[in-house]
Amino acid sequence: MKKIKNSRVVICEAARPLVTPDQIKRIASVDYPSVSYAFPSVDTIFYKNRHLDRMSSFQLQLPQSFDRDMLLESHRNSIFRDSTSDTFLIQDYFGVKPRLILGGRNLFKVTYPGDIEYLDILEDLFCQKK
Repeated sequence: MKKIKNSRVVICEAARPLVTPDQIKRIASVDYPSVSYAFPSVDTIFYKNRHLDRMSSFQLQLPQSFDRDMLLESHRNSIFRDSTSDTFLIQDYFGVKPRLILGGRNLFKVTYPGDIEYLDILEDLFCQKK
């Protein structure tokens, strides 16, 4: 990251292959230290023997966008090395909550072998809209 000259960093992952250029441009344009796509939780979440309120739960999605210097400092100095998301690092290190932008089904994360079939269906549906 030392060679990145821009003040913003957009992080994408290959596990979300249906992300669009417009989604990347949109999240890069938001001037806020931590920005993430999110999708409202549609499933009931059971955590530590209790149900979470799904009306206030979101699934974070990538791409995500960050202030370059804050992201670099949080990576250098954070004790939260096992964090699953850079939004956690920024929030835990600086106390900055992420700004959430409504994501989409096309930002589905391919995780398990069976997800490839689901991805094929989504790709067919998503590409038909264009």
